[in-house]
Amino acid sequence: MHNILEQIPNLRKTAAELVQLQSPLQKIREAFHLECSTRRLPHKHVVHFCTAPTGVGKTLALLAYAMRLCEKYNADRIIVVTPFLTLCRQHESNYKEWFTTDIGNASSSGRYTSKKDRSETKKWQKEITVTSYVDLLRTFSSLNPYKSRMDLSEKAEKLANTILILDDADQWIQPHMAPHVLGCLQHLLADNCHSILISATLPRYWEIDGMIPLPMPVEEIALPANVKIPSRVKMTLHDNFVVRDIINIINAHPNEPGVIVVNTVHTAILLQVFLQTFYGKKKDVGLLTGKLATYHRREKERIYAEKLSRRDGNFILVATSCIQAGWDVSFAYGLREAASLADILQTRGRINRSGEYGLYAPIHVFTFGDEPLAKPH
Repeated sequence: MHNILEQIPNLRKTAAELVQLQSPLQKIREAFHLECSTRRLPHKHVVHFCTAPTGVGKTLALLAYAMRLCEKYNADRIIVVTPFLTLCRQHESNYKEWFTTDIGNASSSGRYTSKKDRSETKKWQKEITVTSYVDLLRTFSSLNPYKSRMDLSEKAEKLANTILILDDADQWIQPHMAPHVLGCLQHLLADNCHSILISATLPRYWEIDGMIPLPMPVEEIALPANVKIPSRVKMTLHDNFVVRDIINIINAHPNEPGVIVVNTVHTAILLQVFLQTFYGKKKDVGLLTGKLATYHRREKERIYAEKLSRRDGNFILVATSCIQAGWDVSFAYGLREAASLADILQTRGRINRSGEYGLYAPIHVFTFGDEPLAKPH
């Protein structure tokens, strides 16, 4: 395995080329990438928090920032932790497409080229490893951040000399888990393990009620103060929705792909069947829920992502919240059954993701009225 530091020039070049791709948010992405590539690194140990919003190119920009931390602290690996297996597969695919470094997905049970490849992947020894928060928490469960360094489990050795990127941290580092997780992150600084936490949905979420004070200073990574991101979406609230209201909104966007996110699998299935029957061959109405077998869900995600990449105006997706966090697809408009603010903001992140549908793409947040298709919950 090559040292990741030897790959930094090539990775930076690749990242810079990708930032140049045409997009309505191109200048904002360039500004954020430049911020991550040039900002002064802190001289003391801190927890790095990225609070930049959706659509500004965090994946590439924070890799550039992580590589700078690798140089500063002589770290030899980057570990990207996500809350969902879908995100693990997505990051793995993107990294292998973009870079020539050694990439591993520790959450996958897929094929390996050799026993060495499997061993390095499972032990997080690849130059860039993607894994799930469950794997990280399994490692943390063996650590006691209040004991001395000599008491740490051998499992923690695979975190030494690494940069941890914790994606969508607000999705899994909840207030009741924060003391142990943040304590472990602070303790691992002694093993040259430095962390970058990402929270686009709830920026500065460590300040919400119930969170413990952070055990170390915060270095916030955000858009430069002089850069203003345009409003990609416009949210509208509705009460007492029925299916006819949903159809009216779909008909108002005849040549654009849309998504409808509801709170139960029961409602999603009934709504998908009804809409497909109603529109017939005029619309392609897809369904995605967490009840699907892994293989079928992956295949559906691949097919749906392909439709959205070509902006199939006849495509409508009915789904539960399983589509929300991190899935790198973009719809022209959306409907979201009323839920928690975090869930609504996650759905919002799938609408007009890169600004390709102009400004103020609509997202309608609604509660069902007297609608037989909606199962009480």
